Formats: sequence, C-alpha cells, structure tokens
Amino acid sequence: MPANLTLTTKEEQAVNLSEARDESVAKQTELFWVATLTDEILALVTELFRSREMVSEYDRLGAQQRLTGEEASCLSDEKSRRDRVQKISVTSCSSALRAARRSSGACKPTPPPWARR
Repeated sequence: MPANLTLTTKEEQAVNLSEARDESVAKQTELFWVATLTDEILALVTELFRSREMVSEYDRLGAQQRLTGEEASCLSDEKSRRDRVQKISVTSCSSALRAARRSSGACKPTPPPWARR
C-alpha cells in the first residue's frame, strides 16, 4: 500500500490536513499521514544540518592535512554534538509521528465503497 507522509508546520497544519483528507477520498488504496513539526524539531533539524555541513567541511580539510591540533579537537567535539543532536531529532520526530496517529480527527478512515450507505 503506498503511503504519503506530509510533514507540516503548525501554521500550515489545517491546510495540509484538509488536502490529505481530500486526496484520501480520491485515492482510497493509499495511506495518508500528516505530522506536525514542533518548533523544537525545526530547531533540531536546523542544528543537525549546520553541524553536518561543518563536519563535512572540516573532514575535507583534515583529509588534506590542513587542520591544526585545535581544529582537529573541535572537529571531534562537533562530531559528538552532531551524533547527539541526530539522536534527539530522531526521538522527537518519532514522537511527532506517533502523536499524528493519535490526534483526534487527524486520520479518519474512509470506509470502502461497498461499506458505504
């Protein structure tokens, strides 16, 4: 069964829920799921992206033997930070997805055509 996941902000939640409901009526053999990203998740994703970019840039410099001892130490710290933020991000996103499933009215199944009256 094809699944359609929409990640949305609080501001766009109502519009995205409405669109998902409309599409679920038209595509009854597909699953539609709308999860709202909290401000915390958005901040974590931003931090994770920033950290990954920094690690990537300094890894390239390290491969070229162009890092000082202090920069190498900072790179190691940044890798630890990146890993920590990634774990927190995964946990927060998982919680948001579980909350989307439990939200009242967020996911009302449409009965199959043969069961409608």
